Amino acid sequence: MTPTPVLDTRGYSFWYGATQALHDVTCLIPRRAVTALIGPSGCGKTTFLRSINRLHDLTPGTRHTGDILLEGVSVFAPGTDTVGLRRRVGMVFQRPNPFPKPVYDNVAYGPRLNALCASRELPDRVERALRQAALWDEVRDRLREPGTACRAGSSSGCASRGRSRTSLTCS
Repeated sequence: MTPTPVLDTRGYSFWYGATQALHDVTCLIPRRAVTALIGPSGCGKTTFLRSINRLHDLTPGTRHTGDILLEGVSVFAPGTDTVGLRRRVGMVFQRPNPFPKPVYDNVAYGPRLNALCASRELPDRVERALRQAALWDEVRDRLREPGTACRAGSSSGCASRGRSRTSLTCS
């Protein structure tokens, strides 16, 4: 018996409004396989990865056809717990990708969602995380400003340090 693949994409297409970004993607990724998505900028790599954990649900005017199965279950199945899905399928972005919330709430989101600490401990946890990311000095006076107003690579914004790539982790 063949084991269930970790990811099975079947005829998946995706649109941003009238613009089709992905065309009939079909691929099967076996468990424990090292897999790379390679292509030029703008070819749809990140769009595909964001589709797996349904981050596009947060983007108005998008739609898709086809299906993406994670361990044999459609990520689009009715009743899918998107928070649970995003816990299993994490992403590290090449550029900051904040929620449309203040900087503080973007950093506190994970600990709050997962009940990792008491509310009174959140300010210290947020400061520690921003210090570890070498961002505290840049944003400490702007914690209540929208995270979406920060610009990658600027000395006055929520810059992403280092040279990361968009990547996907399934657990």
